[in-house]
Amino acid sequence: VPAFGEEFLFRGLILPELLPYGRTTAVLGSAILFGLMHQNLEQMLYATVAGIVLALVAMECGSIWGGVIIHLFNNLLSVVDEILISRLPYETEMIVYALMEVLVVGGGMLCLAILIIRRKHNPQRDPDAMVAGPAPPYGALRGFFSPLMIAFWVLCVGEMVLWTVINLV
Repeated sequence: VPAFGEEFLFRGLILPELLPYGRTTAVLGSAILFGLMHQNLEQMLYATVAGIVLALVAMECGSIWGGVIIHLFNNLLSVVDEILISRLPYETEMIVYALMEVLVVGGGMLCLAILIIRRKHNPQRDPDAMVAGPAPPYGALRGFFSPLMIAFWVLCVGEMVLWTVINLV
C-alpha cells in the first residue's frame, strides 16, 4: 500500500504538475517533497535520492507502475533487513546481505537494459507524457490485468504472506 500510495501521489500527481516548469524542476521538486515527507533526517537524503530515481523511471516509462514495483521491492528489502536478518547469526546475516545486494544491483541492471532496449524500439515516445496508469480505449479495468499489474498484485500478496508468517513466528 505505501509503495502504490506514495508513487501515485509523488510520481502520478505531483511530478506531472511540475513538468510545465521543466524536467529538472519536476524531478528534483517531486524528489525533495518525497524526501521531506519521510520526516526524519536519516531517511530524508535516501528518500530524496530514491525520489530522483523513481521520477526518472516514471518519466521514462510514462507510468507510475515501474516505480511502484521498485518501491515495493525497496520496502520489502527493508522489512527483510529489520525483521529477519536481525534474528540470524552474524555469518548468515552477512551472506543474506550479500545476496540482497546482488539482487538489488542485478535487478537494477536488468531494468536499465530493458529501458535501453525499449528506448531503441520506441525512440519517438514523448518522455514528458506522464500518465497515472494505462488508459486503453477498451476500458480502464482491462489495465488491471496487464503483466505489470499482475506482477504488482503477486508481489503485494507475497508481501502480505511474508508479514503474516513473520508475525506468527
